[in-house]
Amino acid sequence: MFRRLLVFLYCLSLLQTANAVEDDELGLLMIADKHEQQLRTSPARIKDPRLEDLISDMVCNISAQDCSSVRSYVLRAPGLNAFMMPNGAMFLQTGLLLRMTSDSELASVIGHEIVHYTESHNLKSMRSRRKAQKVVSLLSIPVNIAGGPLASTPLSLIGAAYLSSYSKSAEQEADIKGIKLIREAGYNPKAVMRVWGNYANESEAAGSRAMSIFSTHPMVSERLDYLDEYVKNNVSNAGSADASESRLVIDHIDLSRSELLSDEMRSMTPRRFNILLNNQRKFSSLSSGTLDYLCASSWVLAMKRDDRSVEENEEAGLQASACFERGAQSKEGMPAIGYREWAKLSEKMNKKCRAKRAYQAYLEREPDAWDSKFVSKRLGKLAC
Repeated sequence: MFRRLLVFLYCLSLLQTANAVEDDELGLLMIADKHEQQLRTSPARIKDPRLEDLISDMVCNISAQDCSSVRSYVLRAPGLNAFMMPNGAMFLQTGLLLRMTSDSELASVIGHEIVHYTESHNLKSMRSRRKAQKVVSLLSIPVNIAGGPLASTPLSLIGAAYLSSYSKSAEQEADIKGIKLIREAGYNPKAVMRVWGNYANESEAAGSRAMSIFSTHPMVSERLDYLDEYVKNNVSNAGSADASESRLVIDHIDLSRSELLSDEMRSMTPRRFNILLNNQRKFSSLSSGTLDYLCASSWVLAMKRDDRSVEENEEAGLQASACFERGAQSKEGMPAIGYREWAKLSEKMNKKCRAKRAYQAYLEREPDAWDSKFVSKRLGKLAC
């Protein structure tokens, strides 16, 4: 606490010296540089050369003359989030990439973030807060004055601070000007409607929790209203041909989609997660059996929480069983591990015959599994 206070006073002193405009920029840019350094070297950063190249190409295509000033990074983190720092560092979370159905949709997000940078929205917001004698949220994030690593600063805290620094008017300006940028770059400008339209049901399920750190941001319904009006009045059908709907980034994300969806699972309730899965069924390359296995896993994970009642766990068990059953009956079936997890749950629920069938299905798919001897013994003990 004492260290945080010292850091805050140090940064505040930078902002209160002779020239307000220059010192505002100096203080915030200094902090942004340190945050970029931390996230750039963080284990959360996805160091995938192919993915980085694809996104960098998109950034340069959209930002044109600002290409050399914008640096893009991908963070392995759940949630439909991206944020831009005032020094030109842009961070995209894997949770956002998972929810994109085309490169044009991703382009609309990138265009939005580039406008935040080119219009200096962070700096304008900070000056406005200083005039109102409010403490800048970014200054409350601990930084190391000596320039060392910031390993103790949570990724979510940094992202939340930059996201919450924008006003509703800045968000709307970034939305509208971002549409213009991606249209000029050859992407489908109408794709921005799909970004928020696809997310609307998930946001509604999350309720106020989804927007708790975005009190200054437009709600999804409000955003869809003004975007729809702008697109209808300013975007012609000729400017949104299907030919612009490439999937280079999205297809690359497919390689790790199941793993990244597991990150999402651990960050939300099963009901909200399954809304996300149902959205994924519309466009992702994952089989129905794999998505059903993830559905079941979310309910099994919920059963491990300490704050759940017996009744809630019984309901979660039934929901998980239904997902497992649906996955087993799908055309492709579940991943092998799904049958083993289904068998373990069935034993816990005293459904011995179902457990036996699931263990048998597991061994049929993975005869040389690392636990095949253990599973064979379990099968021998299950009286059905």
